[in-house]
Amino acid sequence: MKISIIIPTCHESERIEKLVHTLKNNSSERNIQEIIVVDACSGDNTAEIAKRAGAKVFLTERRGRALQMNTGANLATGDIFYFLHADTIPPKKFDERILQSIKDGNDAGCFRMKFDSKHPFFRFFSWFTRFNNNLCRFGDQSLFAKRDLFGKINGFDINLEIMEDNDIVRRITKQGKFSVIPDYVVTSARRYRKNGMLRLQWNYTVINILYYLGFSQEEIVRYYQNHIQ
Repeated sequence: MKISIIIPTCHESERIEKLVHTLKNNSSERNIQEIIVVDACSGDNTAEIAKRAGAKVFLTERRGRALQMNTGANLATGDIFYFLHADTIPPKKFDERILQSIKDGNDAGCFRMKFDSKHPFFRFFSWFTRFNNNLCRFGDQSLFAKRDLFGKINGFDINLEIMEDNDIVRRITKQGKFSVIPDYVVTSARRYRKNGMLRLQWNYTVINILYYLGFSQEEIVRYYQNHIQ
C-alpha cells in the first residue's frame, strides 16, 4: 500500500518548500505515492515553490480546506490518503507508522500533536491529543484514511469552512476503526502568537461549543471572522 500526501495551502510560500523536503527526508520513497499540494490561488508563489520542491500542484479558484482536500483526494492515486496542514511537520518514519496502523486493523487515524513552543500553556493542551475521543481531535494532528473509507463517507463536507476536520473524524469513527498513533506531529503556534494565547484558546472553545450546540456554519464563520485574525 502507498500513501498520497495531500496539503491544502493558501499563502504558504515561507513554509511549503521546507515541508515538502521534510516529508521526503522523514519517509521512505517506496511508501509515498505522491505529495499533492492544492493551492487556493495564493497571491504569493506558493504553487511555484511547491512544484520546484517536487510536489504535484493543483489550483482551486475557491478557498476552503474541505474543498481543497477533496480535490487532492480526487486526483490522488495512493491507497491511503494523508491530509496535512502546511504548518505541521510529521515525525520521522511517519509513513511506516501509518502503514503499521493500517496493518493493525485501523481504517483511519492521526498522530498526537505538540506545538513548536515549550510554553506550559501549549504543553497542557497538547497533552489532550493522546486521547481517542472526538472532543480531543484537532485538524493540526493530521489525518490518514484508507481510500475506500474516504470514498464511502463522501470525503470532507465542502459546506463547512470551519470544523471540517472534526466533522469528518466523527463520520469516520461511525464507519471504521480510528487510531491515535503515539508519536507527535509538530505544529506552528503562529496563530496563538498573533492573537494572544488565552484570547485565541477562548475563541476556539466558543467555536467548539457553537458547533456542538448546532449553530449554523454561517454563524460560526461570522464569530470566527469577528474574533480571530
